[in-house]
Amino acid sequence: LPSAPGNFSIGRKACCQLVLPESYAYVSGEHCRLKVVEGASGSSLVLEDLSGNGTFINGRKVGRGKTQNINIGDEISLAKPTRKGGAIKFHVEVCDGLTPPAPTVPAAPPAWAATPPQKPPEAR
Repeated sequence: LPSAPGNFSIGRKACCQLVLPESYAYVSGEHCRLKVVEGASGSSLVLEDLSGNGTFINGRKVGRGKTQNINIGDEISLAKPTRKGGAIKFHVEVCDGLTPPAPTVPAAPPAWAATPPQKPPEAR
């Protein structure tokens, strides 16, 4: 998901940031878009529904062309959650450590890097 202002799209089209296989025919080409929006009280995550079949947040339909704020713990479903055959679902979570800290000690080269390659034994 975007960690700075911008868009993250989900769908079957190659232009989406998360591309789902064509076998998920109930997912639209561009199903939904997630945006980090900066406001006076900080940033918030907003979902925009672009689909024909609907995008659901915690079981409630957003509606094509409409937006809704998303919160930590929410469930996003790319079809009616009770859809026969299932629906693709995501849970909104906070992930710590997305950017690993810089090492404080230079890493030693792997042991294999210091040893020159050996010639294979010749066939007799």
